[in-house]
Amino acid sequence: MVGRGGVRRNQETIVNTNRALREEADFTETDALGRESGEAVIESFRQFYGPTMNAFEAAEKNGKVVELHRQLVELAKAQNQSSNGGTSIPATFLRVTVCP
Repeated sequence: MVGRGGVRRNQETIVNTNRALREEADFTETDALGRESGEAVIESFRQFYGPTMNAFEAAEKNGKVVELHRQLVELAKAQNQSSNGGTSIPATFLRVTVCP
């Protein structure tokens, strides 16, 4: 069991680490999704990206899979900035690399 002092030191370490990451990290990256169509991107997300998988699972329970799919494809098309027929949707995210 860790005493109160140990917990506080651990919390301070986490806060200081987070502060250092915010100061040093570039949070903006653009992920170009290649030559895939908006529909293919949504299908990839449906199969491999947890939040989208969860959304489709909930939609299946409510009989709204077709509507969800249609709305996501429309969103992908609206946000697409590619001019070559592929899909390029800028996304801001934090890339975390853990080194031993």
